[in-house]
Amino acid sequence: MLSAFQTAERFTGPTQRRYTELAKQAAFVGALGAGMEKMPAPGVRGAILRPDDPLLDEWSVAILAPHFAGALVARDIGDTGAQEKRRFAFALTYERELVIQACISLMQRIAPEPGPHG
Repeated sequence: MLSAFQTAERFTGPTQRRYTELAKQAAFVGALGAGMEKMPAPGVRGAILRPDDPLLDEWSVAILAPHFAGALVARDIGDTGAQEKRRFAFALTYERELVIQACISLMQRIAPEPGPHG
């Protein structure tokens, strides 16, 4: 499971707790965003998005499992004002090949863990 949150501030306490629980059962859980820590919650791998990364305009969740594939990708359309009034253009897919491509795109931004030799 990989998710992009735009910024680390949007990876809130309740979301951190949910992702910690998911990480106990999933093979891999990742969270990406500007200012995200390398381990933003127990068992969750983080990745910092650079200021020029196109993912800064997106919220996404991609899940890839042996018998399930799904992705929700939402692009911020630039509303200003109250957070709860923001709008997004979105796509939802269960097409395995598209989900794999989304996962690859997200996973490439997560640094590998150091091996036993550094």
